[in-house]
Amino acid sequence: MAIRAHKRGILLVCWWLVLLYALAACGVPATVEEELVLEVEGAETPEAAARGFVQVLNEALDDPALTSIEQRRVWSERLTSYFAPSERQGLRYPLQLMLANFADGQQSLPEGQNLTLEITYETVEVLPVDERRVSVRLLDSLLRYRVFQETDTGFRRVLVDRQYPLNEVLGMGSDGFPVLQVNGRWFLTER
Repeated sequence: MAIRAHKRGILLVCWWLVLLYALAACGVPATVEEELVLEVEGAETPEAAARGFVQVLNEALDDPALTSIEQRRVWSERLTSYFAPSERQGLRYPLQLMLANFADGQQSLPEGQNLTLEITYETVEVLPVDERRVSVRLLDSLLRYRVFQETDTGFRRVLVDRQYPLNEVLGMGSDGFPVLQVNGRWFLTER
């Protein structure tokens, strides 16, 4: 049974990663003027934009209420707030779908088992591209995939504990995440 759950967990991770990687293709190009009209969030620095997005994603993936459609909408809004305003519309649904698939995968595990995904990294490096663009790399970043079994005594027994380099999982190489400055704020972007 643990092997079947492990295979199901691997398939879930693969599906989740495909959706996460597909988010990069969802951006909608816009002019700077269009971006200035839309609501602003982002972050004060490129590092803060990248760190904030990863932190919110990890919090969303750890939320026991993720099975709720409304809760997934809340997380989707928080996650998209780190992207350039003109790209947010195209990211909301894929993010909600990714979160729904993750929650469904957790529910499909045998009773007493739990799947966790977490992105970890040591530090952030910013590489200038031009005056309004940088590339942000999460150094020593990993995607950690774990399956736990709850025991009768209330302890967790680790069934699977795997770590994959994030840049390899996303197929990014060493380029990092593109980050754009608009009106003094920094946003993750597809461009």
